[in-house]
Amino acid sequence: MSEMNMTQEEWKELNDLRAAISQYPASVVPEKQERFTELLVRSWEYIDTVPDPDGCITVTTPGKTAKRVV
Repeated sequence: MSEMNMTQEEWKELNDLRAAISQYPASVVPEKQERFTELLVRSWEYIDTVPDPDGCITVTTPGKTAKRVV
């Protein structure tokens, strides 16, 4: 696994885009959807996990407690 740390700003951007896509997908322009995908894939590499089929993510960063994110 390559080390691809994300900045706090990138985590915030990912979460903001996730919220926008969840609430009203048609409002998110294709470029922002692509950016979301890029950040999402990077976050999987960082936390070493992938989403469950139900869309939840179990976060297992070193030294942290596991957490399910919907």
